[in-house]
Amino acid sequence: MKNRLFSGSSDAKPDPLETVSSSLARNIEDAMRAPGFRRFQNGSTPLFERRLDDWIEEVVIRPDTTSPLGGIRITVHLGNAALREMRSRYWEPVSRAPVLVCSGNIGELDLPPRVRHWPSTLGTEHFATVATLVRETAIPWFRQFRDEELLDRLLIRAVPLVDMATALELSILLGGTKAGRKYVSAFKGCSSALGLEMERLTMTASTATDHLSTMQRMARVVASYRLLD
Repeated sequence: MKNRLFSGSSDAKPDPLETVSSSLARNIEDAMRAPGFRRFQNGSTPLFERRLDDWIEEVVIRPDTTSPLGGIRITVHLGNAALREMRSRYWEPVSRAPVLVCSGNIGELDLPPRVRHWPSTLGTEHFATVATLVRETAIPWFRQFRDEELLDRLLIRAVPLVDMATALELSILLGGTKAGRKYVSAFKGCSSALGLEMERLTMTASTATDHLSTMQRMARVVASYRLLD
């Protein structure tokens, strides 16, 4: 008779979520290889990454904890290594200034935006289709951040997943304080709210930046770079 204490793991059934995640990852790896993405494994989480200059582009397959049916979701993450130094002027605490630009469900890049998820029972015949969707959705979204038109697109809020505070940071990072002033002046409808947060800056000076609202973060950036002078 087998000793169940030591042999029980051999009888365990494979986790269907891990199985579909691993199989789908192989298809996405094939689809993203030509554009220059490399596959990494963050624990049990498949991650695909490409670095171009300061830009850090990632596609991640995660368990879908938001759906009662479970399954998987695919998220995109964009970072810029130069943001950490820039944010160190106003981030609290300085040691936690991130490189992250934005992230979200890949379905939020659709028009109209939506949340995409796939069941753990996803059939193998669908893997190639999902991988193609990821490539054709994520690559153009990443590419726009290196386009000359990015500053103009930020002004009209036409870049999915990027909030106003981050758009202001990117404007300064890529176009200097002149672009930052142009961005602030373009949103006259927000001027009263921004002005109020400017007055409250001393009250929120010790608050961790991660806990601030978008307008409060904007106020810190505006004050740090003296964009209203």
